[in-house]
Amino acid sequence: MPSTYSLKAMKPLAIDDLAHPHALTFFELGYVAGNCKNPKEFQQVLKAVHDVFPTESIVCGLGEMADGIAFSGIWKTPELAPFKVARIVTDANYPSEFLNFYINADVLKRDCHFYECLRTQKALIWSDLYQRYKHPFDSNTKCGFDGDFVSMLFDHNLHNVLRCAPVDMGLRVTNLSLTFRNRKEAWQFSGLVEAVAPYIHQALLRVYGPSKDKFSQSVPVGLSLREREILKWLIEGKGNWEIGHILHISERTVKFHVQQLMRKLGAMNRSQLVANACQQQEFNSQL
Repeated sequence: MPSTYSLKAMKPLAIDDLAHPHALTFFELGYVAGNCKNPKEFQQVLKAVHDVFPTESIVCGLGEMADGIAFSGIWKTPELAPFKVARIVTDANYPSEFLNFYINADVLKRDCHFYECLRTQKALIWSDLYQRYKHPFDSNTKCGFDGDFVSMLFDHNLHNVLRCAPVDMGLRVTNLSLTFRNRKEAWQFSGLVEAVAPYIHQALLRVYGPSKDKFSQSVPVGLSLREREILKWLIEGKGNWEIGHILHISERTVKFHVQQLMRKLGAMNRSQLVANACQQQEFNSQL
């Protein structure tokens, strides 16, 4: 573990737990991801991820919901294969044999880790889920694991994978999976991975996603003046209480507007809300 981390026991790391040089490296990762516009630059994003996290390998994926299927329907229909995989991007360390198995065996349809990340919108560790669901995959609950998949995963030392799966507008899904040396490190960095995942999500959409014309049709418009004011302060990093104090409104009113912003901008959490808002601002500036 690099000495630049100031570890605190019994909780995941936050920005305040990082020594100043490493905190700057973390913010630089957000900047690199936010300005990524082509495949070569996306490889620089993966390098920046390695600079921040003690990860051994990285794989990213981009997919879209199948036509006519709503995001909420994923957990309602047995045997559903709702995603069309558009792109998979890895660093040089990710085991190609395992990736080929995953694709050829169509493991995504039966991947409990992926479904749980979608459902919770949290960064989850594979080994934690395996301990909880040690039974064959159930297409009704979307829980459980196939024996061949488990064997391949342990053979390639991928059981300490930390994974996020942000969803954009309920239509587009990305995957960020980082392999750590042990479960403790994966758990300690889970909060920071959650914080940066929306920016990598937007980078994947920019580089490998649909055209700008298609994107413009899916970007919601019509924010009220108050919503724009609150969004501005969210981007500045202000909390609900601070925004309420600045705008002379109650914290409860701020929370209501944040929920409305999340709905309009297709975000599952505040980090993704800010990332989606920055992406929309960039797109509108290029029109």
